[in-house]
Amino acid sequence: MRLSPFFKYFGSKFKAAKMYQPPRHDAIIEPFAGSAGYSLNYPEREVILYDADERVIRIWNYLIRANKDEIMAIPLMEVGQDIATVDTTEDARLLLSCLVNTSPFRNELQSWRRGQEKEKTFNGLWCAAKRRQIAKNVKKIKHWSAYHSLYSEVTNINATWFIDPPYVNFPGVYTVNKANPIDFSHLGEWCRSRDGQVIVCEQEGAKWLPFRYLGQASATRNKSGKKCREAVWTSEPDKQLPLFGDPSCPA
Repeated sequence: MRLSPFFKYFGSKFKAAKMYQPPRHDAIIEPFAGSAGYSLNYPEREVILYDADERVIRIWNYLIRANKDEIMAIPLMEVGQDIATVDTTEDARLLLSCLVNTSPFRNELQSWRRGQEKEKTFNGLWCAAKRRQIAKNVKKIKHWSAYHSLYSEVTNINATWFIDPPYVNFPGVYTVNKANPIDFSHLGEWCRSRDGQVIVCEQEGAKWLPFRYLGQASATRNKSGKKCREAVWTSEPDKQLPLFGDPSCPA
């Protein structure tokens, strides 16, 4: 069972999840949760999400406790309408802020690429089809849990750790507290100390772990507009990596 993303967030690994090792433990932990693109591919597992951005965790906890009727009660919006004018709860507005634009935490619903038909899901933006999709799937994540926490405060347990931090070559881009950027040397040691299966994401060229080339991200692009070349470090051998790990792959 694979669930479609509930909301948009920076650097989602939903489409790229098939490139990474499948989970080898009953529990999946994402210390930099975002939109939990990896876990959405294995929603039947015990999924434990952590994020330093309190807004992300509020959205996840809202989705975990919401039922179908609550989601279906969130009004649709007109293009250009501000979220503040939507007659719904604050948590629902926070969810909408990650569904009204191709970037998260925006205030107004942008226009779709091919018109304003509310029965179609263009770009995953808020519309009737997206509302039905979310309403149908919230019941499938009731066993998930989400916590507002720094990665360094997460308890170490035997699990599949999918670690997708802000990339070292993009300092501050995805970081909530830019005054306290990630210490990647510490993060590398922390990743190595996790119990169980550890999968760490980065962009090719990062040195804080011995990363190897994995493949090209289909959506993420660097500052020059080229598709990002994804890299990975794992705590366990992966027979699949050579299939994706040809460093001669063109940029």
